[in-house]
Amino acid sequence: MKNLRAVADIGIDTNTVTAYTANPVYMLGGLIYSVTENLDLDLGVKGRLNNGAPPTTILAGFTTRF
Repeated sequence: MKNLRAVADIGIDTNTVTAYTANPVYMLGGLIYSVTENLDLDLGVKGRLNNGAPPTTILAGFTTRF
């Protein structure tokens, strides 16, 4: 399917809670489907790679271009 793309991201955030010493490390993976040239729908999963990050999260969204 030419309108479907797989995406992935690994990142680290700055911890805003000063009581915690570990910065949150996460991994994100998902799919983006281009409905039209100006509209994308996406679905993904974000998981933690250390205890500083939140547990697994399901993400959904859309992007419009104009």
